[in-house]
Amino acid sequence: MSSTAPAAQTSAKVNLADYKDVWVFLQRQDNRLSKDSLELLAAGRKVADQAGQKLVGLILGSNLRGLPEEAIDYGADLVLVVDDPALRTYHTMRIIDTLESMSLKRKPYAIIFLATEFGREIAARLAYRVHSGLATDNVDFE
Repeated sequence: MSSTAPAAQTSAKVNLADYKDVWVFLQRQDNRLSKDSLELLAAGRKVADQAGQKLVGLILGSNLRGLPEEAIDYGADLVLVVDDPALRTYHTMRIIDTLESMSLKRKPYAIIFLATEFGREIAARLAYRVHSGLATDNVDFE
């Protein structure tokens, strides 16, 4: 006699209305936002406008003075800043832990990362942690 176990229920109901804002993960070069981050803000603006969401810059690191204002100047509606000496260097797991906590609390509609080795690593690990989808190496948003 053969028996089969019932199929596992893995899908949870998701209320999309709970998710808001398009986040862009910004990186700095010296004491300014990197050129790539400024371009990412422009791409994020397109996505946010099309989705009817706010554009939120994310800046993590240490000694970040002036960077939030620069992000606002380049189109962010607001900026979330974590200025912590423990984030002085790009330590992957600390950054992922911080982003996971922020994501679970604030529930962003989307998060956009630079298509760099670092950005791809952070995006993939964060998507896994928060049980989210992941689209990589996008050239344009429509």
